[in-house]
Amino acid sequence: MSTSRKRWTASEIDRLSTHRARNEVIGGERFVTPTLSFTHQRAVLRLAMLLTPYCDAAGIEAFIAPAEVRFSKDDRVEPDVFVLPLSATGKKPEKFADVRRVILAVEVVSPSSARTDRDEKRRLYQARNVSEYWVVDVEARVVERWTPVCEQAEVVRDVLRWHPFSAGNAVLEIDLVAYFRSVSAASVRGDRK
Repeated sequence: MSTSRKRWTASEIDRLSTHRARNEVIGGERFVTPTLSFTHQRAVLRLAMLLTPYCDAAGIEAFIAPAEVRFSKDDRVEPDVFVLPLSATGKKPEKFADVRRVILAVEVVSPSSARTDRDEKRRLYQARNVSEYWVVDVEARVVERWTPVCEQAEVVRDVLRWHPFSAGNAVLEIDLVAYFRSVSAASVRGDRK
């Protein structure tokens, strides 16, 4: 949610002293997300765990917040999960301040972030040519998939397929039914019985 109409820069956000909130800036507008729920964090972690073996095999890396992407001096975001390509020299980035390109950005929506994730962040990721942007809606048990040219999201309910490279690489398939079951607090409680 936006907290003001003051024009912010990424360096101003860096100087803020906040311990339990995520501060981001999109197009000079500051967005603050409160502390996240266990379900949100479980969804982020489990998705990162599903992405990591595929990324490792492809020589790329998946990250989870808190970790930032600075597209410009007016755009500093912390996707819940994101995947970075290799640099032009074929190396992995060495520090987050150097990250300017993302091949996958993922946000797990919560009531406080839904508007920002579906609107401002989506437009930013599309404008910055992020190959794919996934909005994970744990309550609805769907993933909304966006590409830079989409005018409407592809809504995926069963199997999410990701293939960011040439045909020579394997396709990552995520069983969303199993994923959402593993993320659900009720399923976690049920697993302990």
